[in-house]
Amino acid sequence: MDSEQLRLLDLALTWQPFGEPPEDEILIAFGISVPVFRHRIRRILSAPKATGPGASDPILRSARTALRSYLEAGDFGAAPWGP
Repeated sequence: MDSEQLRLLDLALTWQPFGEPPEDEILIAFGISVPVFRHRIRRILSAPKATGPGASDPILRSARTALRSYLEAGDFGAAPWGP
């Protein structure tokens, strides 16, 4: 996981008890919209490394559990463009 991915997960985990980060906080921190943020979180959590041997990473393991709602939401409404 790179530093950008860790920052994305950190923001999502910080706001998880309250729902998700506010749109303005996502925009300021990453310069992206909420749908792109959701898409990137899902991509991080569902990447092969997230489910394979690298899944033993404690940050990733706890993030997958805490942010399950992002995975269950699917990709509906997510912008498929952007890194």
